[in-house]
Amino acid sequence: MEDVELYDLTTLINKKRQHYVSRFYLESWLSNGRIHALRLKDGKEYPFKALDAANIGYERFFYNLEMDSVVWDALNYIFKEKAATNPFIRNMLQDTFLLKSMDDVLNKGVGVVKDIPEVRENAQEILKYLKRHHLEDSYEKIEAAVAGEIKAFSTCQGDHLQRAPTQETFNHLLIFYCLQLYRTKKKITEVSKFIASLHLEAGGVKVTLSEAQKQAVLKCVLFINSYELALELEKTGCVMRISVNRTDLDFITTDCPAMYFDRPDVLPGFQAFGIMPLSPRLIVNICIPHESGKPGSLLIQNMESLDDVKKTNNIIRKEAYQFVFSSQEIDSGS
Repeated sequence: MEDVELYDLTTLINKKRQHYVSRFYLESWLSNGRIHALRLKDGKEYPFKALDAANIGYERFFYNLEMDSVVWDALNYIFKEKAATNPFIRNMLQDTFLLKSMDDVLNKGVGVVKDIPEVRENAQEILKYLKRHHLEDSYEKIEAAVAGEIKAFSTCQGDHLQRAPTQETFNHLLIFYCLQLYRTKKKITEVSKFIASLHLEAGGVKVTLSEAQKQAVLKCVLFINSYELALELEKTGCVMRISVNRTDLDFITTDCPAMYFDRPDVLPGFQAFGIMPLSPRLIVNICIPHESGKPGSLLIQNMESLDDVKKTNNIIRKEAYQFVFSSQEIDSGS
C-alpha cells in the first residue's frame, strides 16, 4: 500500500469547557481573585469556591453537534423559507450542510470508491473536532466583536462611565442580550418542547429523531432564534436603558443572566421588557413598545435607591437555574 499523508491531529486543540454564560461577561464579577457563588439545589443555597470565570458557567462540549442528514433535513425544513431572504440563516444552513456532507462520506460511506482506513479514521477525527467546535466558534466570533465595546463602557470610574455608550453599543448589547437569553434554562426548555414533537418524512417513512439528533437541532435553533430576536427587537424600536448603580450594594448575576418578561401591565405603553446585569455597577433594561416604527433608543440613568437594587437582585435571583454569582458575599437580603 502506498504511503498517505495524514493530518496531524495533535494540532487540534479541544475546547472542552464551553461556556453557556460568556466568560468575558462573568469576569466582571471577579473581585480579589474570586467570584462569590451559590449553588442552588432543591430550593437550598450552597456556597462554593469559584476562583475564576474559567470554571463556572460551562458544560463539557456544550455546543457539540451530532450533525447528520436527519439533523440537516430538520433544520432545512424549519428554516428553508427564511434562508432565502436572510443571509445569516442561509450561511448557517450552508455550514451545517458541509458537516452533514462530511458525515455522509466518512461515517456512511456515501460516494466512497476506494476506502483507505487510515485516511478515513484520520478524517473522522477531524470531523469530530469540527462538530464539537463549529457552534462554539460561531458564538465566540460574535462575542469577540461585542466584548471590547461592552468592556469599554462597563468600567466605572468614580461617578462616571469611562466611555459613553454609542449606537454601536446599542446594537452590540441587543445582540449579546439575545444570544445569552437563548442560552438560559427557560429558553432551552421552551424550544425543546417544539423539537420533541418534530418528525420528518423520508421516502414516505416517518423518521423520529434520536436524542442526540434532537439536541443538535435544538442548539442550532437556539442560535438562529437569538439572531432573529435581535432583529425583531431592533424593528420594534425598543427602548434600552442602562442604569448605573450608585449604591454600596452590587448587582448580582446568575447562570440565567438575560431575562425576558411578557408583562404589559407593568410598564404602560410597553408589551414586554427584558433585563440583564452587565457588571456589579451596571444593568441594562430593554422595553418593547406596543407600537413599533420608531428607531430604538439608548438612555443612561442612575439607580440611587438601595431598595431598588435589592428588588432588582431579587428578580435576578428568582430567575437563576442552578448558580448565583456576585463580587460580594451573597446573602438572602441582597
